[in-house]
Amino acid sequence: MKNGMSLVVLASLAITLAGCSKQSATGVPAATNLGVVEVTNNEPIHCVLADGRACTIIPVLLTNGQVQLATSLMVSNALEIKRSTSISQCPVGKAVTLTCDRDTAITLTLHTNKQR
Repeated sequence: MKNGMSLVVLASLAITLAGCSKQSATGVPAATNLGVVEVTNNEPIHCVLADGRACTIIPVLLTNGQVQLATSLMVSNALEIKRSTSISQCPVGKAVTLTCDRDTAITLTLHTNKQR
């Protein structure tokens, strides 16, 4: 009887622990879709993501027709403010997904007025 009870407790514990460690199947965060975004050289784009975090994107128009994006994400709580920054080179007119940190991705399509 003791062995049967120990086995039930062990199985219950294993099921509980396995349920706590589930992660997304792909490991990629869900993306916030900003749609078509008009970019002008060095003019910051400010947006608020679905979870309330502030995001700033600074585009630099490159001579090869692509756009370099410096993406800055601010996360704050009562104790601190954290900023994560990434730089990506993106084509104009095609949807791209930028991964800002392990929890945040942004999808957008760049459109430019070709001012430098």
